[in-house]
Amino acid sequence: MRNNEVGQAFIFILIILAIGAMLVVPLLRLSSTVVKDSQIQTDRTKALYAAEGAQEYVMWKLLHKNWAQEFTTPGQEGIITIENCGITMVATITMRAIPGEGGLDLALEDKIIQPTKTVTPFENISKNDTRTFTYTINLEQMSNDTTQPLEAIFDVLPARLQTYVMGSTKVRIDGGPWLQADDPNFSQLGSRYLIFWPKTYNKDTGEGGFSSYTADPDGFHDVEIFTPRQVNELQFQMTGDFNKEGIFCNWVVLKPWNTVSGPQAPIAIGNQTLPYLCDSADNISITKIAEPDFITPGVPTIVRYSMTITNNFGSTNEITAIVDYLPQGFEYAGNVMCTYEGNPFTITDPQGTDEPVELPNEQSRYVLLWGANEFPTWNLSFNSGDTMVISFDVLATKDVSGSYYNEVVVDLKDVGISQSFLYIGLTGASFYDSYSWNQGTVTVPTYDSEVEGEGIVLDENLSLVVDGISITSFHIR
Repeated sequence: MRNNEVGQAFIFILIILAIGAMLVVPLLRLSSTVVKDSQIQTDRTKALYAAEGAQEYVMWKLLHKNWAQEFTTPGQEGIITIENCGITMVATITMRAIPGEGGLDLALEDKIIQPTKTVTPFENISKNDTRTFTYTINLEQMSNDTTQPLEAIFDVLPARLQTYVMGSTKVRIDGGPWLQADDPNFSQLGSRYLIFWPKTYNKDTGEGGFSSYTADPDGFHDVEIFTPRQVNELQFQMTGDFNKEGIFCNWVVLKPWNTVSGPQAPIAIGNQTLPYLCDSADNISITKIAEPDFITPGVPTIVRYSMTITNNFGSTNEITAIVDYLPQGFEYAGNVMCTYEGNPFTITDPQGTDEPVELPNEQSRYVLLWGANEFPTWNLSFNSGDTMVISFDVLATKDVSGSYYNEVVVDLKDVGISQSFLYIGLTGASFYDSYSWNQGTVTVPTYDSEVEGEGIVLDENLSLVVDGISITSFHIR
């Protein structure tokens, strides 16, 4: 019996030795691979550490050694070599002077969301030809202030568009699919028809708006909620005809701010000539440009603004004031000039050049005003189709990356407003103000920094901030 056990043990030992022999070589190979990989990982970690250190040096050099001031042209590159941890790293820095897409702090409290309006069809329509028109309201959140939601959308329709197509309201949230939404309230005021969403909104108390709409929790799919620069849309259909030829336009008013779109979405009835202009109030077009449109951080720079103001009415109107809200930290620097229909026109320095004004949003800005006293040879009568150009210098010194915008308001003489707009709660002042929204962009650039060495590439985008510099994005490859 014992001899049998000894034989079995011997066989078992032989089996173990055979298996062990087969395992030893792979285990030795694995150990060798682990040792080599460990060295590779150690080298990669060391290279990554060197790359990160090189990026830190780039940020220090941009911030404290005035290196940023050497970049004067968008797309300009700078290359430096950095020795770190015994590794040579090459850093390539590229200045990017691209206007930012984020929100901004606008000067006026009622300028939060910009409404714009389109319609189809809009031309080649005969008098008394009954059509179904599709209107689209584009709502873009232009301000960083998202604390107050959109509560209601009022739409003042052209006369004779009297029939709302039931079930035609849809909303689209930030470029997503069109979603079915609840129908509006519909009523007639004078010669115009007025509709508004949601139908429960009370214009007098401000209650029953989108934020408290309970008729259907998914009735509007959060169309009132925005992030900065988000775009939401609302679409609906109207059926009707027009009994005379001309241009017929539409208005949008947003609550709770009473933000007015001005006349938009023109429908051309009969043989009309382009461009199709809406002969109604708040139809002064304003454009503003800056030269240069980017400035080097920390360097006082003279920027020349030019604003072009055109009367798109079919009749003469009277301007009462032109108000220019300079970006925060920009100061008026003189050299004002004016042309009217291409001819030089006498103008003096504006009011408001002495000190900045504290605005309701806690910003401190210079607010420039040209009124009757600043146009000594002009009675402020603005003829139909005429264009005025005002240009002047500002001194800009900014050391924070980003885009800085200018805003202009052209005030027209109040000659009264229709019953529909009075019903909504507008005043003559809000009705006859033409607003440019954000224009005349001046950009303080950001910097793309690419550090490469020992097989490591580390990309970062760097922005100057108050008393420092920040990494807005990074990528390792």
